[in-house]
Amino acid sequence: MACLLVVSTGAFAAESFDTRLAKANASLRNGDPDSALTMYRELQTEDPESDTLYYSMGCAQCKQGELLQETAPRDAVESFKAARQSFEKVLNARDPEIRKKAQYNHATATARIAQSAINAQQYEETKKAFEESVAEYEAYLKQYPKDSSARCNLFHMRYLLKKLLQNPPPPQEQQQGQDGKQQEQNQQGQNQQQCQNPKQGESEQKAGEEKKNDQGRKEAQEKKQEQQGEAQAMAADKDKENQQKESAENQQPDSQQNVEAILQSLEDVDKREQKETKNVRTEVKIGKDWW
Repeated sequence: MACLLVVSTGAFAAESFDTRLAKANASLRNGDPDSALTMYRELQTEDPESDTLYYSMGCAQCKQGELLQETAPRDAVESFKAARQSFEKVLNARDPEIRKKAQYNHATATARIAQSAINAQQYEETKKAFEESVAEYEAYLKQYPKDSSARCNLFHMRYLLKKLLQNPPPPQEQQQGQDGKQQEQNQQGQNQQQCQNPKQGESEQKAGEEKKNDQGRKEAQEKKQEQQGEAQAMAADKDKENQQKESAENQQPDSQQNVEAILQSLEDVDKREQKETKNVRTEVKIGKDWW
């Protein structure tokens, strides 16, 4: 997504201007955008409406942003924004080559804003910049459909936008800040109300204490009633248990007879099954094709 430089081809009377412009462009190519920007701004005093100068300044500002992208992402965002503004001034330039490259680099600057905003953890600005860069590359490709570099950038920005939308960062810090601010406002409101109505505050406090005491008495009464009910239930269960015990003692002989009868029946069944099993075993034969 490198910016594209444009070299002016002015008339013979502007040779001095072109010579200094060439030196500024050389500084930019050598990785010194600050010096290049200084020279571009000096040249603007001679030709403040020069499309070539605005375009060249945008390229220098893009280079500044690239150098800051890793170490100072927020400053990089500002540099790319400045570059985009410079390119905007020449989107309708008279020179068709400048118009084309300015449109391409405007989309590129927007894409760089998105990438730098990710590093600066600016989610909303990142999302907006990604959407804008995708739209700008699409618009550019409608005019220049054979530009493979722009198409590659478009695919890459679509991928990054989709990835961002699928994995949005949790707004914890923002939510915490809002909660803290709301809590502070609520506390200030309470303090202000207490200061403005001291008697009302005392009355409300007294009413709250009386309500609390009534609630305590009510809970104690309910607990006492519950304990009485449990005691009555335990007494009833004990009486029922005693009745069942007396009934069982009276019926013990019959129960004992029943148990003995059941045991005898089980023993008879067991003997019968053992006898039948023995007879069956003598009849079991293994066929030739059992496997």
